[in-house]
Amino acid sequence: MGAALTRAAQWTSSGSGSRTLALSPLNETLLSEMVQFVEDLRSLHPQTADVVFEEPLQWRTALQTSDLKADYTLTDSGARSEQQDSTGRPLLHLSPPHVSALSLSLLSELLDLCGDKEAEVRACLQGTSCRQCVHLHVSVVKNELDSLVLFCGDDDHSLLRSLHYTSDFEFANGCRAPPHRQLLGEVAYIRIETYDTEPVCATYSNRGVFLNKVKTASDRTPARSRLREALSESSPESEEEEEEGLERRPDTSADLPSEQLRLQKLIRFMRGNQTATLLTMCALRDMDLKQETYQLSIRDLGGLDALLNILDTGESRCIMGSLKILRVISHSAQIQRSMVRMRGVQSLVPLLDIQVPELQALAAETLANVAKFRKARRTVRHCGGIGKLVRLLDCAPDSHSLSPREELHVEAARCGALALWSCSRSSRNKEAIRKAGGIPLLGRLLRSPHVNMLIPVIGTLQECASEESYRNAIRSEGMIKDLVKNLSSENEELQMHSASAIFKCAEDEKTRDLIHQYKGPQRLALLLSKPENKQLLAAATGAIWKCSLSQKNVTKFQEFRVLEKLVSLTSEQPEEVLVNVVAALGEFAQIPTNRGVIGQSGGIEKLVRLLTGRNQALLVNVTRALGICATDMKNMAIIDQLDGLRLVWSLLKNPSPEVQSSAAWALCPIIHNGKDVGESMRRLIGGFQLLIKLLKSTDNEVLASICAVIAKITEDKEENVALLTDYGVVPLLANLTSTTDDLLRRHLAEAVAYCCMWGQNRAAFGKAGAVPPLVRYVKSKDSGVHETTVVALYQLSKDVDNCISLHSNGVVQPLLELMGHEDEDVAFMAAGCVRNIRMLANANKFSKWNN
Repeated sequence: MGAALTRAAQWTSSGSGSRTLALSPLNETLLSEMVQFVEDLRSLHPQTADVVFEEPLQWRTALQTSDLKADYTLTDSGARSEQQDSTGRPLLHLSPPHVSALSLSLLSELLDLCGDKEAEVRACLQGTSCRQCVHLHVSVVKNELDSLVLFCGDDDHSLLRSLHYTSDFEFANGCRAPPHRQLLGEVAYIRIETYDTEPVCATYSNRGVFLNKVKTASDRTPARSRLREALSESSPESEEEEEEGLERRPDTSADLPSEQLRLQKLIRFMRGNQTATLLTMCALRDMDLKQETYQLSIRDLGGLDALLNILDTGESRCIMGSLKILRVISHSAQIQRSMVRMRGVQSLVPLLDIQVPELQALAAETLANVAKFRKARRTVRHCGGIGKLVRLLDCAPDSHSLSPREELHVEAARCGALALWSCSRSSRNKEAIRKAGGIPLLGRLLRSPHVNMLIPVIGTLQECASEESYRNAIRSEGMIKDLVKNLSSENEELQMHSASAIFKCAEDEKTRDLIHQYKGPQRLALLLSKPENKQLLAAATGAIWKCSLSQKNVTKFQEFRVLEKLVSLTSEQPEEVLVNVVAALGEFAQIPTNRGVIGQSGGIEKLVRLLTGRNQALLVNVTRALGICATDMKNMAIIDQLDGLRLVWSLLKNPSPEVQSSAAWALCPIIHNGKDVGESMRRLIGGFQLLIKLLKSTDNEVLASICAVIAKITEDKEENVALLTDYGVVPLLANLTSTTDDLLRRHLAEAVAYCCMWGQNRAAFGKAGAVPPLVRYVKSKDSGVHETTVVALYQLSKDVDNCISLHSNGVVQPLLELMGHEDEDVAFMAAGCVRNIRMLANANKFSKWNN
């Protein structure tokens, strides 16, 4: 939050030193996010929210003493909290209109009492003293200069003669200063002509406005002007003109520090003979090329173009020097894109064929840096680079001790794997690697004793394992054993990549069996003892999640008390860790005894607290885990106590279909096992209307889950059926009966069956055309569809017109077959439906006989 205020918030300041948040869309977004941040912090990280500040937040508020509830001591002058810090100060003190708070938890409580939360946060930010100075924003600079231009002119009434930017080019961020000067906070340079002084230049920086204490190029001494005239009359091919021309480039000389001037001269000399080029590149390497300032200057001054041209010269020493520089500066995203635009990839790929291991390694590592975005990866593939990189992997680094020549080949293979790792983020490149024979070579390198070789190899396998063909190849090549073995490495980065690869490979049951065979669960359990490494923890919990899809792995995990460790990790962790931890808990909860362990360990409270988050993957996993745990009555009591039904129901409003369906599936056991759930649901404002709205979804999973919820809330609850009928549930359910999705058919038929038990709904379903499609459900191969369909048909057959429709659509013969079903309830319902049809037929015959 503090970083956002420092970097992005737009402040306005006055001469008195006060400051105000500008009324801008960016600030409105920041305020909204801050409100959400404070609320989420209190629910997700209560311990952090309770941390006491050294100095309180103080501002003017519209709250009154009467607005505060319990836990506050009321006085004549205001109110104060019963909680105090170590010095005895109350953590919250309200003396209208002034308020002070010493923790974010109390700030969150105050926001809950406010009608306009964003206005309260704005008042808090503006009222709290801040030690950092207010920085000038680009928009403020523009507005100020536009205002000053109004005072310029040639008449006697104007205050200024002229005011204009020194550069006409404006960058995307609104700045006019060169990129390397923007890093220092400079925004633009202004030339000002007044009536009573010489022209002056000013620099607008985010720290203020500064007057440049130098003369401009046009106001230099007459001697300098005469020198320029003399030089302009000399030969156009003279070296002096070239140097003066470079000095007149717009982004150079006067504003560049000494190192930048030196860099400019070195780049000019790089275009000389071979010796000069080598010496120049040696000098360039002595500079701190890791700084983005130097990297961008090399590009802007034409050095990047020169370095890429050297790659096409055929001079191995020059090429080597150029690659050593490109390898460093290509870490910059801007340099990467510039290299692709300058066809640098086309120059790098042919170098992989030169049988000089050191040169191949440098070229491959540079490609690894450049191939960070899609266009670069595509270019590598189109130039035939994938096959060349795969061939670099063909070395045998099986021993710890290597000769100098073998070390060079191993380094070339490592860099080749590094480049393939970058390229493998593209699905087409994955296929190209497989066709080039990369899988067996990667498998052989996976047995290398060198850690620096293993990391890019496993990283490549990790990226490629998203494809089923790769997962099968990894299993058949025997790589699972090596991946599990590397979980015990002393290198945490290697452990992390190995666990990530296992996370993807463990999608397949055969792979999970191999992981169990090679004692993978034991090794993964040990990785949970390193909670300080969040990346490793995320990878380890992800692997545990996928491995726990097999019950025997869950049993092995229980021997190492992994379940208790997972419950302890459901708070105060990054979202990428929480997503995996909660998903693993859902798999562990498939075993009934584990549900009780989760409840006894405080897991239910932590899961319910996570329902207020916004991460969609996390919400899907949390609702699934809660739904499974809700089948335990003790857990259900905790969920009821924490108002879990309302929180899960509120997730039906989430725009994600995955979250909607997952929440609906979780509601089914919560509704089934909860106490007084029917009354609670009717109290939910807009709850039933939300179900009706979701019946218009285009996602079959959402429709099936909502039908399941409707079946649960209408089971033996006529009041709920009546309400849903009033909201128009019957025609919506009837419209869905034409589906061919068996999961939707199963729960739709169940919902129809229970809705038939109110008023004239049976006849309404018949008039809406629901009967003929339901008859076709009996022909499904899914036994679950049969079980619910016969119940729906039995209820519909209690209406005379429906009996006629059922008979005319040929339902009798399939029902006769279901009368022999092993499930007695299914057989009974099928027989009851046939009985109703026959009774109607007999009644018609008797009526005709009487007539």
